[in-house]
Amino acid sequence: MTKFEKVETYVIPRYLYRYRSLQQFNREMDCIKQAYLYCANFVQMNDPMEGFYSESKLLEKARDIGGIRAAIASRKTMIGMCAFSEVFNHELMWAHYADQFRGICITYDFFKLRHNLPAGTSFSRIYYNEEVPKVGLSKKQNHSEIAKTIFSYKNYRWLYEREW
Repeated sequence: MTKFEKVETYVIPRYLYRYRSLQQFNREMDCIKQAYLYCANFVQMNDPMEGFYSESKLLEKARDIGGIRAAIASRKTMIGMCAFSEVFNHELMWAHYADQFRGICITYDFFKLRHNLPAGTSFSRIYYNEEVPKVGLSKKQNHSEIAKTIFSYKNYRWLYEREW
């Protein structure tokens, strides 16, 4: 039996950046004034491929595959996401997320941000790959963790975002 060690990250960016359109000016100002982050549901995300995954052969043959799929889909709708980037000066980010250069880019001190958010908030550095994540059967992983893993993958074409 293979023993897996805990994965640790020793290099964390000092700052994270959030590109925002001003079409929702009042919401963005409320977020700043009241010190909260607007988190969207995955159906509100701009990438139509976000949240896709493939199933392992073993999972496909599971007796309760319909129930497993439903549980994963349910968990995906319960997760609020807030996208950050490691870069503040990328033209494509300004074009895509800051209303064609008419928006703003907010700087967050990542250390302060992590320590001032509610318990249970988690950060995941996005993994960029050509394939969607493969989900298998695991007694150690619950449906919430599977949903978070699925959302931690994006197509490699989005690599320039350097997203968290």
